[in-house]
Amino acid sequence: MIRQKIILEQYDNWVIHAYYAVSTYYIDEIMEHLYDIGIDERTAEKAYRNLSKGDLDSGLCYSNNNLRETVLVVALTSSPAEFLNSLAHEATHACVHIAQEFGRRYAIW
Repeated sequence: MIRQKIILEQYDNWVIHAYYAVSTYYIDEIMEHLYDIGIDERTAEKAYRNLSKGDLDSGLCYSNNNLRETVLVVALTSSPAEFLNSLAHEATHACVHIAQEFGRRYAIW
């Protein structure tokens, strides 16, 4: 698994904690981080089910707008193209969360 911390200074130092090439081995670490940023129990259960399946080409994105933090996860993928697809999909979710918080219009190409 690869971890990356991205700080978006122009958005009040919004922090994105990104996890790439995630297998089921890392579920506890990621769930702990989700709880640290305030995930609710219902959403946590859904995230846990998603992560524990171990499906290739999947991911998740959860943001706490009050804390200005996002956890973005891209699971193991079946090809480089699928990695790019999964990353773009989850990054789009993060962009929407940030845009909604800051009241900006957003476009998806």
